[in-house]
Amino acid sequence: SLLPRNRVSRSSSASAAGAGAGGPHPHPHPQQHQPSNSSKKKKSRTPSHLRTLALLLGALEGTAVIVETKHDEVIRGTIRETDKDWNCYLENVTVSYPCHPAKQKQILPSIFVKGNLVRYVHFPDSVEPNAAVEAHRERLKKAARAFATQKQPQPQQQQQQRTK
Repeated sequence: SLLPRNRVSRSSSASAAGAGAGGPHPHPHPQQHQPSNSSKKKKSRTPSHLRTLALLLGALEGTAVIVETKHDEVIRGTIRETDKDWNCYLENVTVSYPCHPAKQKQILPSIFVKGNLVRYVHFPDSVEPNAAVEAHRERLKKAARAFATQKQPQPQQQQQQRTK
């Protein structure tokens, strides 16, 4: 097979958030909750945008991947940018149409793929998904801290800068 074994699909994000292997719920009566003790320290929770498969796609930035679209296109290229909606900007791209042999393969410098058209993203076997996601989370946290510590200009300073 020409395609790598590792792949992520948009439809698997729903199953990733579910019960996992499809087994029974670990608690026999999930509706029965024990009363919470307000003196207990609450566990910090990771924001939802950092718990999705889109985070894995973001961790693959700079990696050569194969994107299959819902229009039966196969796009090979290097991920330059992604977002939480699976929108991808790829560089050094080759677009082929396996279901339409009459169409010619296209070589493009870059392409934007709308997230709702992504069916699968194949990535190399050399990428360790867990390590890539953790490293990406740390980069995002570090960037957020750096942005938060930047001194923001005051409104008067902004007006003075505009008049110059």
